[in-house]
Amino acid sequence: MVAEKYYAFQENEIFGLKSWNEQYCLLASFEGRLVIRTLGLDYNSEQETIEDIRPGDVSLLGTCAKDKIDKPYLELIWSAIKGKRFRLRLSFTADIAANLKKGTKEYKWKLSDVKLTYYPPTARTINETFVGTMLSRSQIFAPLTQSFYCKHSLNVTLADSNTENSEKTVDVTLQFKADIKIQPYNVESNGVFSNKYLCERSREIGLMERLHSNTTILAGCILGFVAVAILIGYSAKRYIFAEQHGYAYMD
Repeated sequence: MVAEKYYAFQENEIFGLKSWNEQYCLLASFEGRLVIRTLGLDYNSEQETIEDIRPGDVSLLGTCAKDKIDKPYLELIWSAIKGKRFRLRLSFTADIAANLKKGTKEYKWKLSDVKLTYYPPTARTINETFVGTMLSRSQIFAPLTQSFYCKHSLNVTLADSNTENSEKTVDVTLQFKADIKIQPYNVESNGVFSNKYLCERSREIGLMERLHSNTTILAGCILGFVAVAILIGYSAKRYIFAEQHGYAYMD
């Protein structure tokens, strides 16, 4: 059986994959950067490199999902100055997950793994490359028929899986910039993102902002009531004093 071919596309800020018949099948819209920290054995030779990820500067590869059992992926490949090369793969899976609000179960997709292969300028063998995989729990997920959207930046920590590389420690953080959009399943034929599922981080920040706003309003109301009460008390005190003074004058 011949594997189906998929073709990369980029239209304005949206990029991803199309099938052989020009149907959109994987959508993404994001920018980011890699923060690469290299630490030598003497712990005094730490170096930090920052590499920007711009969709317009990368080559795209990958596969799409025809069904929820498929495991699509999107691979970004690019070169940087001084001979550095990068290969970043975003892999996705779908599975049944609990919906706590509805008390039911539903299919959700998630970013199941991130794999970065980094070829430093001095790398001559595969053992001198950095191969990092996602270390933390995925923050990118959504119901199967929805797209993922995050208004705020997200970080993904990558752990070095090259155990033979013992002369140095490499720490890599993949930083997604704000306004991330991804949809690897159930993509509409018109290439438009489906209903957006807001990320947990944006939900939490939004909740904190609303609580702060409500607290500010409540504090303002309390101060207003206190000020009115003080004025009423002061006026009442003056009135009572005037009445008492008037009776004393009559006596």
